[in-house]
Amino acid sequence: MNYWHTLATRELISNEEAVHGLFLLVDEETPDVDYPTRVAMLKDRGLISDGFAGPPEQAATRGLVAVAIARILDVPGGVMFHLFPRSPRYAARELEHLGLFPTSSPHQPLAGPAYLAIIGRAQDHLAGVNRVTGANLPEPADEPM
Repeated sequence: MNYWHTLATRELISNEEAVHGLFLLVDEETPDVDYPTRVAMLKDRGLISDGFAGPPEQAATRGLVAVAIARILDVPGGVMFHLFPRSPRYAARELEHLGLFPTSSPHQPLAGPAYLAIIGRAQDHLAGVNRVTGANLPEPADEPM
């Protein structure tokens, strides 16, 4: 819990903090391994790009988080997102369209309060709760074959 409180005061979050938070979102705990191993684990799950090599202390970008959140939420996306499913640009656009992500550049660094808001929206989306009304979201309709 202390992790989340610390982020609320951070002007920018690091790659290490972003990776830690992504594990908490998906698994509700962070593996007790070093940063490079955590990154490799996220790559193995397809949650971040295979080409990601950001050092732990570098500021996390909105694009890094957008790709992971879009994959975690299994966002259906449009044509471009289907063609480039790990593109920070298209992941951010899809999440913006769903109201889960602020309008911004995928290259923009991520502030702590913004990261907390994104994670909160993602948790609500996973739980099927409308963030505005607090009501449960309708179940997706079965599509005819």
